[in-house]
Amino acid sequence: MFYYEFKMLGIKPENWTPAVVISRLNGLLGNVSQELNIALAIRAIGVDRVKDLDYFQPADPDLHLDPVIDASLLSREVLGLYSAFRMPVRFTAEDLTAEYRKNTKDRDQAVAVLGESTEYPWAVELSQRRQNMGSNNWVVSGKLTASGHPMMMNDPHRQLDVPSLRYWVHLVAPGWNVIGGGEPALPGVSIGHNDQGAWGLTVFGTDSEDLYVYDTNPDNPLQ
Repeated sequence: MFYYEFKMLGIKPENWTPAVVISRLNGLLGNVSQELNIALAIRAIGVDRVKDLDYFQPADPDLHLDPVIDASLLSREVLGLYSAFRMPVRFTAEDLTAEYRKNTKDRDQAVAVLGESTEYPWAVELSQRRQNMGSNNWVVSGKLTASGHPMMMNDPHRQLDVPSLRYWVHLVAPGWNVIGGGEPALPGVSIGHNDQGAWGLTVFGTDSEDLYVYDTNPDNPLQ
């Protein structure tokens, strides 16, 4: 399917770059949208009510805003640039190669196929309902399977992105035979199996990103 999408758009996939690796790793860990949402809620209803409505267990964090922050200046527009590159990749008829624009039927079908990949939640939307997210995995005993072998299921609940978060790889060497999904910032195969067993991972919430307010030099905003 991806081959036809690339053909429709006249795109040739390229190799991973260090910048792509860093961006994918950061995509896994970003939670600044959640922090801004909490700050806006605190401004509206206060710390005590936010703690009563939200879930921060088992920790008991201090949610009071830093006194140097002017809460009246906080808005969703603060993260405008941050959110822009997390929005879905959308294509129009003008993005298609001439082959797929030559008649209305081909053009409409191509746009419909490309549009299918945008009809699911993206990072911005997911950050706004982070608490509804989760991961799951489980193992079924061989006593309960048709083959008699145990089975492992793993679903880390990650959405598809461009560039992709993971890549498929089959590693074969003397004494080494493993296949599965790898991540650019991690060595090996993070979700997969070899000749003896299988493994996976789940995703959990972490406080790994903060929003800072800098005092800039009036004579040079870049300082």
